[in-house]
Amino acid sequence: MPDLRTAIEKEIPFVGFGWSPGQAPVNSSVIKTNAQLMQLTQKGIYNPLHEIAGDAINPYFVAKEQFDHPEKFPWNVHPLAFLVYDEEKIIERIKTYGWIKPDDTEPNSSNCLLNAYANSIHRERYHFHPYVWEIANMVREGVMSREEGLDKIEPPEVERMVAYSRNILHQ
Repeated sequence: MPDLRTAIEKEIPFVGFGWSPGQAPVNSSVIKTNAQLMQLTQKGIYNPLHEIAGDAINPYFVAKEQFDHPEKFPWNVHPLAFLVYDEEKIIERIKTYGWIKPDDTEPNSSNCLLNAYANSIHRERYHFHPYVWEIANMVREGVMSREEGLDKIEPPEVERMVAYSRNILHQ
């Protein structure tokens, strides 16, 4: 929520997200942040964390007084819903700016070391891949072929990535 807090503090009217087409429905691709809903959501997260870490977590959450000004809450914009989505072209383009794809993340993430671990837990509990819904949507929308979709959800997670996160979290 630091991005939301910063947007409110700086009166930034729009916050952009880079979700793939299957992650967010088109009808929610431009939506005003609902201050009341955010306050309820934040309360459910903030209180248990505050019991553990105290006031040190405050900078990462929207301040109580900011909720008094819902008109300052930004619009969330998901521009990839309106553009032709081609992951390979996106990767090639951002490489021209110096981006290097990390080798320590799984196929459905470019920046999260927890993904492989979280996916393995989800598969173990529910017996299906957590990204199956969004990948199926991308296949139906023609963003990727069925084979590409299966390549993203069928292989098991790389055990060294799962072990890395598990070891850090369970120290």
